[in-house]
Amino acid sequence: MFNCLAIDIGAGSGRIMRCTVSDAGKIDLVEISRFPNNSREVDGVLRWDIDALLADIKAGLAKGAAEMKPDAVAVDTWGVDYVLLDKNGKRPADPACYRDPRTVGLDKEFTDRFGRERLQRLTGIQIMNINTLFQLYAESKANPDYAADAEHLLFVPDYIAYQLSGVMANEFTIASTSQLLDCAKADWSDELLEAVRLPRRCVKPLTQPGTTIGTCDFSGVKGLEGVPCVMVGSHDTASGVAAAPASGDRNWAYVASGTWCLTGIESPEALATPQSAELNFTNEGGVAHTYRVLKNLTGFWILRGLKDDVAKEQSYDSMMEDARRARKFRCFYNPNHSLFFNPESMKASVDEFMRLSGQPLPETPAEYIETFLESLALLFRRTIREADTISGKKTEVIHLMGGGAQNSTLCQYTADATGCTVMAGPVEATAIGNAMLQAIAIGKLESVSSARRLIRSSFEPEIYTPENTEGWDEAAVRFAEIMTK
Repeated sequence: MFNCLAIDIGAGSGRIMRCTVSDAGKIDLVEISRFPNNSREVDGVLRWDIDALLADIKAGLAKGAAEMKPDAVAVDTWGVDYVLLDKNGKRPADPACYRDPRTVGLDKEFTDRFGRERLQRLTGIQIMNINTLFQLYAESKANPDYAADAEHLLFVPDYIAYQLSGVMANEFTIASTSQLLDCAKADWSDELLEAVRLPRRCVKPLTQPGTTIGTCDFSGVKGLEGVPCVMVGSHDTASGVAAAPASGDRNWAYVASGTWCLTGIESPEALATPQSAELNFTNEGGVAHTYRVLKNLTGFWILRGLKDDVAKEQSYDSMMEDARRARKFRCFYNPNHSLFFNPESMKASVDEFMRLSGQPLPETPAEYIETFLESLALLFRRTIREADTISGKKTEVIHLMGGGAQNSTLCQYTADATGCTVMAGPVEATAIGNAMLQAIAIGKLESVSSARRLIRSSFEPEIYTPENTEGWDEAAVRFAEIMTK
């Protein structure tokens, strides 16, 4: 039997999950603890409360270790955010949150100087102002000497792993979200480090997922003495895609759904082509020396905001049932529009988009929710077809994982909109992928392929086949028009 503790932190909450694999070859997950992950304004900058997060992580690990000593521990988190440390390993400030507005417009300013196509070809990464590259550019503009005393740059999961093991490392998948890597070399780009005034000494050779970096003795958590600390797919989506129960006999794509819906394909190499640059795709690092060719799509962040604004007193299930009965294909919006990034009111942002695009406003709470579901499914269709164009392959199966796998309406709409079979689940893909990579690191599993076989035998997906494709084909024509707004 194998058991490990997976630390899985999102941009709103975190949890500690115990994953066990029985001698019979079945995976079981138990939630040990759950806690908030909050940002707050400090001296005019939105920053994560990293000390509170670490305290909650260690409390959860202590609880888990008291119940059963784990064979390993590992962490995954959201992407792009980082800490700078001095020569003594101390941080001058908490990590800034990617939703802080200090980077607004700086992606355009930087690319105007550096060259947009040149940057995309060099990094293979989707240009978004949240990327670490533009966060560091903001720091360098505010203070050209911001890194004078810095010795180390660690991304958030790197920093948490350091607090557990005492070992500083930069894991490949999380580093790839930064837009600071040369994708052809799978290594740091010296010219980009220089462009944001970050000394080369601050970054380390990239560690591949599935690597043991030390033990958890440094953490001070009772019961973790001698327990390996593993680098997994430290970017949560990398661990999530590792858990895709794909058999390889059909062309497949994935939607790793949550606050963001990361949508794309797995590739043995980066597809940093002029076409992928034109379509603004990203080539983020994956597990087992693969790449995740994808787009970051705004996902359930919008639904949470809409529920607060139009259905706060209603249960989630009741809200979704009303949406299913609402008028279809009345209006659409681009979930990735800047209006939806961090608004005071999500409903007001939807209304503003409708006014800008000349469409009627939703008239009931149910129509607001239905419009979100339709718009997101149509964006999945558009994105997966673009990925097919880049890869030269036609997607047949979509693995829709994460929280969205529980939303049967979205799953059916995705099948209808794309014309693909949708296999929903596992819901806890990120924690499962995290755990499977721990098992590989300590020799309990041979490979990602063997992990996926184990996942297929442990979790039965819900299968959705296309139904009303004609109606969605017509809707897609209108959606393409509003995507230009």
